[in-house]
Amino acid sequence: MLPVGSYPANPLGIFDLTSNAAEWVDDWYSETYYENSDPINPQGPGSGEKK
Repeated sequence: MLPVGSYPANPLGIFDLTSNAAEWVDDWYSETYYENSDPINPQGPGSGEKK
């Protein structure tokens, strides 16, 4: 894994989105989970229907 900012921004001004895409979709979705979860690297619910 490379440090954040290793590549220039894409045309939308977004940095590093393609290199860490797996992290963005790893968690299951719950509308209320993050209200009560650990604020440091919450993993999301253990299962669900949406990612």
